[in-house]
Amino acid sequence: MKRYVVKFVEIRKYEMLVHAFDQESAIQRAIRGPEFPMWIDTELNNFEAEEIDGGAE
Repeated sequence: MKRYVVKFVEIRKYEMLVHAFDQESAIQRAIRGPEFPMWIDTELNNFEAEEIDGGAE
């Protein structure tokens, strides 16, 4: 067997409830200071494997 370093990107998805007068101000409020965001999902993407020197131990 060979050894590999595997790199990937983790993307976390959140939702939060904010109080605002319109959609744009709701987005700006979320950007500036999240109010109790709730983690709803995670994706792992863009996997890359690179062989490294040396065999299995």
